Amino acid sequence: MTVIDKTYIEFHPESWEQAKNFASRYSEWIFRGQSKASYGLETSIERAARIHGVCFERIEEYEKSILKTFQRQAHHFLSMPPHDNEVLEWLSIIQHHGGPTRLLDFTYSFYIACYFALQDADDESAVWCVNRSKLEKSVQTSVSLNVGEAGREGFGAAKIIVEALFGDLKETMAMPVEPFRKSMRLSLQQGLFVFPFNIRETFENNIFSTLASGVEKLNASVTQYEHAHMLLGTFPVEGRLLKICLNKSLHNDIRKDLSRMNVNPASLFPGLDGFAKSLASCVY
Repeated sequence: MTVIDKTYIEFHPESWEQAKNFASRYSEWIFRGQSKASYGLETSIERAARIHGVCFERIEEYEKSILKTFQRQAHHFLSMPPHDNEVLEWLSIIQHHGGPTRLLDFTYSFYIACYFALQDADDESAVWCVNRSKLEKSVQTSVSLNVGEAGREGFGAAKIIVEALFGDLKETMAMPVEPFRKSMRLSLQQGLFVFPFNIRETFENNIFSTLASGVEKLNASVTQYEHAHMLLGTFPVEGRLLKICLNKSLHNDIRKDLSRMNVNPASLFPGLDGFAKSLASCVY
């Protein structure tokens, strides 16, 4: 397995207002909330392979077996299953129901990402921020298959996914993708996925390799001088992966503000699931 230099920086806002002001400068990015700041970026299939003793040299066969098994039996549960060649939609359904895939969930909304960062957090949590445009341009420049005007959910993206799973496309890169038909939950959460091409490498290696194009190496720490420039919006982060760490002392302020914005379980999870989840915030 290749070790890729991690080109990301951490930002530790001193208040929720600082975090919001910082994130507002990167509205074209995509975001992922995680309940522990110490967690890296790992897909569910990486985690499942580690738990079940599947080495990375065999993970492609593991993935194909999961997909084939699901396609053969999903008709028992789905009234309108996708066509066999609609691979991204199949992976999206598996992901939605908790199965292992190479997809990693992101959202277009910084505030929704913050909700997921705090959902089960009992310590410092984090929101990962990714330059979506940088990912797409790097892929279009490096990969002969062109996503083109069809966009990240169109034919070009679908062709790349098929080539990555079943063909010769094995570059260590990642790109944002969306299924053409989105579930209600994915729509409510303004969700999308980041898809790594090379499943024999970790998700982090795929995304860091993509973003590292033309960017000098950078450690994960930020000096006080650089931190000040980040607050002023003058620190050059457009080509890097960002990690906004949310100290536990900020969590109550964030939860109250998100509630006022109607970012809560009832609005993000359709049906009884969302209502039941929302009961945790009933404080009398």
